[in-house]
Amino acid sequence: QRFKHIVRESDTVARFGGDEFALLLEYVTESDVVALARRLLDGVAGPVGVAGRDVSLGASIGIVLNSGSGHSEDLVRDADVAMYAAKDAGRNRYEIFCPEMARKASELLGIEHELRLGLERGEFSLHYQPEVELATNRIVGAEALLRWQSPTRGSVPPARFIPIAEATGLIMQLGEFVLRQACLQTAEWRRGGLVPDSFVTWVNVSGKQLTSGTLGAVVRDALEAASLLPSVLGLEVTETAVVEDGLAGDRARAELKKLHELGVRIAIDDFGTGFSSLGQLRHFPIDMIKVDGSFVQGTVDDPKDAAITAHLVNLAHALGLVAVAEGIESKGQLDSLQDFGCDLGQGYLFARPMPADQIRELLASARPPLANPDSAVA
Repeated sequence: QRFKHIVRESDTVARFGGDEFALLLEYVTESDVVALARRLLDGVAGPVGVAGRDVSLGASIGIVLNSGSGHSEDLVRDADVAMYAAKDAGRNRYEIFCPEMARKASELLGIEHELRLGLERGEFSLHYQPEVELATNRIVGAEALLRWQSPTRGSVPPARFIPIAEATGLIMQLGEFVLRQACLQTAEWRRGGLVPDSFVTWVNVSGKQLTSGTLGAVVRDALEAASLLPSVLGLEVTETAVVEDGLAGDRARAELKKLHELGVRIAIDDFGTGFSSLGQLRHFPIDMIKVDGSFVQGTVDDPKDAAITAHLVNLAHALGLVAVAEGIESKGQLDSLQDFGCDLGQGYLFARPMPADQIRELLASARPPLANPDSAVA
């Protein structure tokens, strides 16, 4: 109905699926199409009443221009590629197709295929980075981090494959793998007497997992398979995932509340980078705030970063939460954080992420030796 008031009578509007539409515009210039795309974005943006509440909508638009020589299947494919480029660029915008987009899309499809094969072939593993109590230098937990060793690409950085897994939905299978393996490994450490009863293994959870409606069942299954209590598992979520507006945000917060009531620990990761509302923060079911490493690494040389870090630590304590500093790389940073009263920390100064068989030695010692300043910097 909204489209009818925006397009011309001569334009063709078709519905491809539940939330996908296609428009065919004839005898137009590029500026005409761009102007229409902007009007469509504005027209869609108005709230819609659903079940007695207003729901905000958004759209991503892909545009392909053709002089009339292209095949319809190719035009639809190219418009689809441009639409996904608009989504990747931040959504609620339009993008005009160019050949470079097709090259990138082809590469993404290739990596997606390799990710699927990698899951089947056992190419993924977990590395663990210890979490240390700053007052005593005692290891009190570890963060499980996913690693991919591809037979064709070698060691693929998480920053390269995680966004693709998010975009394709494979993050659900990968996330389930991480939860299951982390719980099994924690159970093995506990059976071997390597960790205290209070030791917590932390797993990163994506926004898609939070809003899927299946995370609770996946967590319970992983804990049951490893015979673990919920209190020894922690989930790390980003600020943006828990402060998101609309139904997706409501689902995420409801899922976290159920898991927290079960006994699972909850932490907000990279805190300070997502501009979350402090008014919202006090209502979230969380136990811990992880101060982003970009602030921590400036605590020695940048007074503003030092002030922000100290403020975030104080904020955590005022809310009855544990403060954790990420990315500690120097003794000077550690000294500053101890002065601020920060509770826990992790970073290269203590240990880099490492496979389970290597971290056993650190867990057995309970206190990691501090790295020298040169080797601690990435």
